[in-house]
Amino acid sequence: MLKKITSAVLALAVLMLTSCSGRGETAMEYDGVAVTEDMYVYWLSHYKAVFIDNYSAVTDSDTFWDSTLFDGMTADEYFTEVALENIKKNIAAAWLFDYMGLSFTSDMKKEIKEGIEELKTNLANGDDDEFEALLAEYGITEDSLYDSYVMDMKISYAYSYLYGSSGIINISDSDKLIYAQENYVHFAHIYVNNNFKYVTVETEMGTFSYDPETGLAYTEELTEDEKAEKNATIAAIDSALESGEAFEEVWREYSEDQYYEDGYYLTESDPFIEEVIDAAFALEVGEVTKIETDYGVHYIKRYEIEGTPWEDSANSDFFEDFDTDVADYVFNVLINETAEKVTVYSEITDKYSIKGVKANYYT
Repeated sequence: MLKKITSAVLALAVLMLTSCSGRGETAMEYDGVAVTEDMYVYWLSHYKAVFIDNYSAVTDSDTFWDSTLFDGMTADEYFTEVALENIKKNIAAAWLFDYMGLSFTSDMKKEIKEGIEELKTNLANGDDDEFEALLAEYGITEDSLYDSYVMDMKISYAYSYLYGSSGIINISDSDKLIYAQENYVHFAHIYVNNNFKYVTVETEMGTFSYDPETGLAYTEELTEDEKAEKNATIAAIDSALESGEAFEEVWREYSEDQYYEDGYYLTESDPFIEEVIDAAFALEVGEVTKIETDYGVHYIKRYEIEGTPWEDSANSDFFEDFDTDVADYVFNVLINETAEKVTVYSEITDKYSIKGVKANYYT
């Protein structure tokens, strides 16, 4: 299932992807910071590669790009719009570098030029003509690539200046709590696996609980007696919850998932059972629901996110990159207002879409 790309993901994309001013007819601009037509094509080609790499449901085929995703939009229309919104954010972030009076030094210029020469060596054996021909496939020249890397570095430095390890702005617990409440769901999970059991398999290489080639756990069907026992447990859980017994007590008595005493803190993109995450997000705080998946039966109760759960070592699995994620989010909020002021020349941008450009995995 493909989920809509959230603003938090857009914030990460701001830092992941190159920004650009370029040369030629202007496609988008704000207060002296511009993306030209050739650079806009280059951006789309770069985003196309990122989308294909990061979303398993995205395939570079007419069937996918022409399919309907959200709100009647085709995949081509949706991802093109996502790319355009990110370009606006990057223009805003590059403008912020200049607005704050930060200096683009000779060392920065040297680093970019050396990076391009290294790229030329790796991709075209140092041949200028071959390198320009490769760049042309993605709508860019070497000069425009230099401009794009200048803007990319401006974005990184603006971000680091504000929120880096020596940044001038400290992210508050209030900022972190707002981010957690907007992007995480906190829930407990009573789980009974009545579909299969995990087993070990003897091979010439030894005894394994998973397939060495696929990494998937070995399983087999439950016997009739085992399934009857599992279903009896499910019936006992149903009865206990219906009689008003506290969810937490039922969890302690019956759940096969007791890894986290304080429950789970997950985002929509975390690697967990998708149906469980979706069900948890759909609940109001305090509500309980029961669902069945290929993994068994799940009872889910949603809790409030409060305090500072990211500081609790028991929750470390859920907040590993939390400070960086929050900084990206706050930076995204900071530049949003400026991004909305970016002028888009649709007579230029409307000529291109994600579907029609070549995916750029190289520059």
